[in-house]
Amino acid sequence: MEYSLNLWTLLTHLVGGVGLFLLGMTMMTDGLKLAAGPALERILASAITVATICFVNAGLLSLGSAL
Repeated sequence: MEYSLNLWTLLTHLVGGVGLFLLGMTMMTDGLKLAAGPALERILASAITVATICFVNAGLLSLGSAL
């Protein structure tokens, strides 16, 4: 028996797969926010500050833009 997908079935599977992927990403983001809390936010703020200083030092970003 040959299994063939018509266009409607293919589009339905594609939309369903993308929907499940987006739902999973949303749930994972919410879980990480709950698990990490404010500690991760402080670490990321510090890392962004260090990266900005490095970009200014390397000449990739002007001091005015960094401020």
